[in-house]
Amino acid sequence: MKLTTILKNSEAHPTLVITNSGLRAKWCLDLALVNPLLRANAWGIDPAPDSVLGIAESGQTGLDNLKRLQALLVNALDRGDHDMFAPALLDPATVYWLPPIPNSSLFMTFHGNGIGNWRDRAVAMSSRRITSRVPACRLHPPTAHLGHLEPMIFAKGEPVPYGNELGVVIAPGGKDISFEDAPKHLWGIMNCDDVTRGGVWPRHFPP
Repeated sequence: MKLTTILKNSEAHPTLVITNSGLRAKWCLDLALVNPLLRANAWGIDPAPDSVLGIAESGQTGLDNLKRLQALLVNALDRGDHDMFAPALLDPATVYWLPPIPNSSLFMTFHGNGIGNWRDRAVAMSSRRITSRVPACRLHPPTAHLGHLEPMIFAKGEPVPYGNELGVVIAPGGKDISFEDAPKHLWGIMNCDDVTRGGVWPRHFPP
């Protein structure tokens, strides 16, 4: 199941994304707009929460409810019955993508397995690469992430290095979670690009 958030009528709307065989977005079902249809029809599906974060907090019950909705939608699309979910069914080419969880309190990604790709300036270690079986974790401020195709502002000609990373959605939260219980708190994953303005890194982290 693929969930994201789009901007609709100046509001953030949780959205269910249906992909084709090439994993390209084919249809978007605006969950905020589909809720009136769910209330008006005896489909046995409860209205969805008003945000992806709310869906995550609804636990397995909320996910099972969305799985039933997704199955109903796919069956309708296979029959060519697009009108069943109008006007909540949107063409991906016409939507404005926001970050999947715009109001997340913490944004964390994992990148490769290099934990010593830069010098440890605190103890003046050598700059040799150190590898680990555990991916490197990076924390990002929630205000610094963008949705798919959202514009980035940087100086003309300024180098913009980037790297592909794995974003992780943790829910439900907890404290002192054991290694064995950690998978129970992994709610979802997303593909991310870590983009850094080339002129900023040297100023804040000189060689």
